[in-house]
Amino acid sequence: PTATEAATGYLKLAVVGIGLLLISVSLPLANQAMAAALLAVGIFLLLAGFPAAVWLQTAVLRLPPLILALLFGPIWLLLVKFSLQLLQSHGELVLTSSFQNWLQASGVLTLLLGAVVALASKRLRGLLAALLILDNGVALLALSLLTVGGGQTAVLHQLVRALALLLIVLALTILEPTLSTPLLAENKGLARKRPFVVALLGVGLLTLLGLPLTLGFSSRWAVVAALSEAAELGGALTSWLPLLLLLSVAAGLFALLRAFVLLLDKEAGSETAVSEPLWLRAISAGLIVISLLLAAFPQLLFNTAQQIF
Repeated sequence: PTATEAATGYLKLAVVGIGLLLISVSLPLANQAMAAALLAVGIFLLLAGFPAAVWLQTAVLRLPPLILALLFGPIWLLLVKFSLQLLQSHGELVLTSSFQNWLQASGVLTLLLGAVVALASKRLRGLLAALLILDNGVALLALSLLTVGGGQTAVLHQLVRALALLLIVLALTILEPTLSTPLLAENKGLARKRPFVVALLGVGLLTLLGLPLTLGFSSRWAVVAALSEAAELGGALTSWLPLLLLLSVAAGLFALLRAFVLLLDKEAGSETAVSEPLWLRAISAGLIVISLLLAAFPQLLFNTAQQIF
């Protein structure tokens, strides 16, 4: 499918999701369980949870970098904010176990799908798609927590995602025209030729995964802490969610390390001289430093998430 077909596919999902949301809030109180289930299904369709997450992989592979950054960055943040407002205004549906179970089930399946896609990925964009799918699973789990803290965590998560995508898309815009093929195995030594840009890409991907010492650590582990707190209150499914989340991070990290081993590998007989202008190195290094500073002082992002929520 083309980029237009990928974008149209999401538009169809969004229309169906919004339609289900409108139906759920218009049903009478006698059908509360069905209304809660429709509300949850509408949200995970709108936010590309499983099974809608399959569309996301196609979109990431096809969309131009700038459109990709806008759609999965600020526009996604607006969708999360819209979902939160809807949940706040219909607390009688949100507090039902049906809503929480549906949303958590979609979040779990989305995490599993993201882990499988990450482990099977052979392209840079395929790896990015896998991390975004994992990220959507985390967002759905945060929304299922039914608390103000859960809402703020979901917003914080999307803020970090937008910043990570800024780094990733900038790196992809520079790297992709130089790639001989999208396959990682066919681009050995790329990190030796463009070390600063590949480092920028790496920081962005690690941030999206939420590893320590990156900007994404505060938001990803805030979700883990919130899920652990919810697990103490009971619930068989909830008690497994923190462990599942950690395992999904491990799968994403393994896929990332495997990809960067290929990019660092020196192919026999190939030219590996550095081919980056000084200004590009300076910009890449500056963005990496800013990202690390925000990771060291995350309170700015926490305050912004509270204001948005």
